[in-house]
Amino acid sequence: MIFYLFVVMLLDLPDEEARPRFGAHWPLAAAVGLCFAALAWLARVGTGVAPAATRVAAEGPPQGSLSALGMALFGPFTLPFEMVSLVLLAAIIGAIVLARRRAAGS
Repeated sequence: MIFYLFVVMLLDLPDEEARPRFGAHWPLAAAVGLCFAALAWLARVGTGVAPAATRVAAEGPPQGSLSALGMALFGPFTLPFEMVSLVLLAAIIGAIVLARRRAAGS
């Protein structure tokens, strides 16, 4: 998310015009949003999932713990994790180079 915001800030688009967010299609967008909310609610009610406040006795560390996340990232996925970080670093450097080139040309 930070990378996305960084690129948007570097684009510096002063010539873009502000338009209404949905234009004439806002009723359709609102209806679709309400349908998705209703489907999510029905899926939650229909599955019989226990509320988040109830605790279930677990054998061992919880699945979403920090140690489990660390073992997943730096265990079998170390190489893909590092490759993605290098690709993101190259994209950030490319965005900076393009932004400076555009600023120097203006």
